[in-house]
Amino acid sequence: MRLASLYGQHALDLTQPFPGGIIAGREAMRNYFGGGMRAGFRIRSIRVLASGCSGSMAWTVGTYEAENAGARVSGVHLGVLRHGSRGWRIAAHESAVPDEQAATRPAPDGR
Repeated sequence: MRLASLYGQHALDLTQPFPGGIIAGREAMRNYFGGGMRAGFRIRSIRVLASGCSGSMAWTVGTYEAENAGARVSGVHLGVLRHGSRGWRIAAHESAVPDEQAATRPAPDGR
């Protein structure tokens, strides 16, 4: 699977639907992503809102639109990339589908 090849050998992926929330290593990601694709998950678009780079590290923040078993979802993502002997690879990634109700509720301290 080509998607997993974008990740470093020891990369981490933080994701809500995975038990424990963390996928560790390229092989585990290959299995996780393959299962998602077989279940009908498809990324429709990715929009980069901000990015930066310093030396061998880079980051990107953005939004995405996806289809999950026929339902459209909108989410956010953060990616951290590292440049090594095989070029740029994702070192860490987080994606989330914000909970609108929780996002519009006041924080416990009233803010």
